[in-house]
Amino acid sequence: MDVLGIDPRLSEVLFVLKVSGDLDLETQSRFEATVFDLLDRGSVVVDLTRLEFMAISSLRSLVLGHRYAASRRHALVFAGPSRQTRRLLSVARLDSVLHIRPSVTAACDDLPVRADAVRATYWLGKEAIPAPSETGDTAPGTNGVRRPEWS
Repeated sequence: MDVLGIDPRLSEVLFVLKVSGDLDLETQSRFEATVFDLLDRGSVVVDLTRLEFMAISSLRSLVLGHRYAASRRHALVFAGPSRQTRRLLSVARLDSVLHIRPSVTAACDDLPVRADAVRATYWLGKEAIPAPSETGDTAPGTNGVRRPEWS
């Protein structure tokens, strides 16, 4: 079942990005860079269950990621948003635009990928584990992170 309208042949790789702490002006550029880098290589589920705070300015990052995913024909799903994050998305009316699921499991179940498609899980936040482009884990032929033209 192709719930998100993504071509299954183009979504055979799936990354899970676990975000913790705050998503605000200080952290959103790293968040965007990591999401864009991962979307260049496959679909992404952003695990928001450990996100403690999201600033209204960070909504721009979610929308840019959504657009970038569409341009790459990959899925970007936000999973497990907190009550505060769900309210922010609802007030901004983004809950009807972005792909949001109650959990990472539900997000993965909705994606047209094989069970073994998860290639890596990345942490972005308090744990200070480097983003993929900082560890040299980039797709062949890329120079790290590329930002979309509309950013």
